[in-house]
Amino acid sequence: MDQLNILRERADELLQNSNNERDSKKYQIIRDFLKDDDCFLKTDIEHAYAILRDLGAAEERIREYYSSLIAR
Repeated sequence: MDQLNILRERADELLQNSNNERDSKKYQIIRDFLKDDDCFLKTDIEHAYAILRDLGAAEERIREYYSSLIAR
């Protein structure tokens, strides 16, 4: 749950700092997605990885992050 809260905070931060409409929409969608505590259990791995990338997760750690998010 802590990692999910960190991702929520990151999405909020990116949304507030976005400079164009496209990015704002993207981060709003991600923020809405992250409202559900089981969001990563309810989506496929490709979309989950894309969300983690969009939130700035290091490529070499995405698998680790995803595994811990679905293992809780």
